[in-house]
Amino acid sequence: MTNSKIQRVNISLPKRVADELSALVPPGKRSHLIAEATKIELQRIKMLKVLDRAAGAWSEANHPELKTISNVRSWVSHLRRSDEKRLAKLKRR
Repeated sequence: MTNSKIQRVNISLPKRVADELSALVPPGKRSHLIAEATKIELQRIKMLKVLDRAAGAWSEANHPELKTISNVRSWVSHLRRSDEKRLAKLKRR
């Protein structure tokens, strides 16, 4: 593990999970695997919380110009063209 501070914790796992862990991951590597898997799951949980807080931030009333798929396609095309122009300008420098 990359963090020099380690805290011992006591966790319980379903027997099948513990058996698989023992069968597939050598001793001395199990804590690392559990820590990495936990970090990934914590990131997922944080992202879901952010998405929950952001729910409703976008409304059609605030963006009537993007009401239809056709409007969205036009907007995306406009963005891409402006990016292409900007990149072309940067390449000429």
